[in-house]
Amino acid sequence: TSWALKVLDSHPAVCGCHEPFHQLASDESMHALFEKLKAGTASSDDAKRLVDATIQACVETHKPPFFQKDFLRTPAFLRSAAWMLAKAARPTEPIFRYLATGHLNETHRLVIKNRPFPGLDRVLQAIRAEALLLLRHPCGVVSSWLKGIQMGVMDASSLDVNNVWELYSHLIEPIGFTRAQLSTFSPAGMLAVNWLVDTLLFRQYENS
Repeated sequence: TSWALKVLDSHPAVCGCHEPFHQLASDESMHALFEKLKAGTASSDDAKRLVDATIQACVETHKPPFFQKDFLRTPAFLRSAAWMLAKAARPTEPIFRYLATGHLNETHRLVIKNRPFPGLDRVLQAIRAEALLLLRHPCGVVSSWLKGIQMGVMDASSLDVNNVWELYSHLIEPIGFTRAQLSTFSPAGMLAVNWLVDTLLFRQYENS
């Protein structure tokens, strides 16, 4: 998914954001807003708030290489320098945010995911976006997932046994897992179970 994003982001008219929903991992108000979107109860202002937060340049989610952009006045090399400075000295992050955040139009939005999750269709409808779903090899998914959680740019709820069971027991039980078994799994084991769930959800989306 990161590679696919960078290919698209190389175009001068595209604003690419790695892990666009990373705010959910640390901001409770963003998490609550996202849940409203998934439930289909969010307003147009709620959807705009999520989009605005997503495209806000962030040291953790906007990564080199940077490309020349039609909607930014700053050259790519200057954004790269500001990004490296912000990585070294976090108080300077507002400089990078100012240089790398663009004012975008409503032309088109695309969300690239390696996992369709319940409510994704409602989120896409609310923010007026389409989805590109890429099914990856399980080892690659688990490795990226663990690294993202450790870096704090991905939601760690996928490691919470109670949360996973509450959301996906209707998919997990039929393939032979119990809540008690999940509680004995390592983080990698829990994410492997999540990958199985993703595969089942992916097939549901594919069939629909």
